[in-house]
Amino acid sequence: MDKPKLQLFSSNTRSLGVEITDEAVRLSEVQMVRKGRIQVTAYAQAGLPPGVIADGKLIDSVRLQAAIRSLLEERRIRTRRVHLAVPSQSVVIRTLQLPDVPRKEMRKLIDFEMKDNLQAAMDEPYFDFVKLPARTGAASEEQPDARLCEVLVIAAPLQVLQAFATLLRELKLAPQSFEIAAFSLLRLLKRGPFDTSGVNLIAHVNESSSEITVIDNGILKLTRNIDVPLSGSAVHAGHWTDRETAFPPSFAAIRDLLSEVERLMNFYYYTFNKETDPFLRIYVSGGVPLLPAIVNDMAERFSQQVHLIDWKQLQPEGAEALHVPAYAAALGLALRGGDR
Repeated sequence: MDKPKLQLFSSNTRSLGVEITDEAVRLSEVQMVRKGRIQVTAYAQAGLPPGVIADGKLIDSVRLQAAIRSLLEERRIRTRRVHLAVPSQSVVIRTLQLPDVPRKEMRKLIDFEMKDNLQAAMDEPYFDFVKLPARTGAASEEQPDARLCEVLVIAAPLQVLQAFATLLRELKLAPQSFEIAAFSLLRLLKRGPFDTSGVNLIAHVNESSSEITVIDNGILKLTRNIDVPLSGSAVHAGHWTDRETAFPPSFAAIRDLLSEVERLMNFYYYTFNKETDPFLRIYVSGGVPLLPAIVNDMAERFSQQVHLIDWKQLQPEGAEALHVPAYAAALGLALRGGDR
């Protein structure tokens, strides 16, 4: 079987983004129209029963295929070109300092690094990479050799990628690329009316785990998967009077999530961000019912500006309201079709 592509760039004018988590599958079809305008032509989601996806691994391909097929038929989606978000639990991201050599030679260096350091963590790691822009104003002792460069590497088990690629092909879909939600969300932020200057944080919240990402002037620097369950499906955020006593498990989970966010910010601040640039904004996405409460608690706890990833111009005409924060990753995936 051919190896699936785990790449950072692709191009097409109309494509389908598919985000799969342990609890749900979300689809978003996007078309690029005149003057670079983005038009959402279809979107849909379905919950997944326990045991279909577990810790990011595909367990029951039959039921997942049935769920995706039903959504495609229900929304009459004809696009075959698909960009898929690989569950982040299966992915490893590294930032490496490597000699600034041509891409073909750099791939060989990274291949050696992956086999040397990741073989115990995953069988047959498959990777892609991107060279990061040189930092300006960095102290000379931090970059002693100007011939070195920073490279962001993303790796996943080939078996995991092949399982998802096979599933999509059996649905007569054509997988174009795989990535993690962090790249998709960053793409959506860059294309939309959002400010990505300075150091910012993206919190993509799902029921079983959340993906927390640090971006520095539009460049992904660090991402972590945080296992804090936020089921709370029966809770309608904002409709209670005594939340601390009425829903203690849910709000204990929110406190745990915010503590993990703060821990990651401190880790980045003291370990990576030696120029001591402050975090400016926190962007939040996800489809959990508790998302409004999470945003409110973040705004109370942190000094940074806290924003939902919402883009009103993406609302389809003549259709039910699109809840952009829930579909943010799928939308960002579909936008890969318009990258040049």
